[in-house]
Amino acid sequence: MRLKTNDLYYGAFLLSGGGRLEGFDVEDLGSRRKIFFEFSGDQLQTLSKEYLSGGATANVRELKGALKHLKDIVLNQGSLTLKEKHHS
Repeated sequence: MRLKTNDLYYGAFLLSGGGRLEGFDVEDLGSRRKIFFEFSGDQLQTLSKEYLSGGATANVRELKGALKHLKDIVLNQGSLTLKEKHHS
């Protein structure tokens, strides 16, 4: 299964729960840009249901690390090479 989101917290939850970050895309919206992260994994459907229902639980250390990783991508996206952008 694959999921795509621009929600950092949702993405961090998916990543910390075992989802695999496949890459990201930047969408230009005039004066703003949105970054969409794409995840894959067999457990994404379960993780998604947990998160969207409000019943999600997570290892706080792993969640914090995943959030930091995604934030680093957002902050550095302008300096990444094309290869890094699609294989982060």
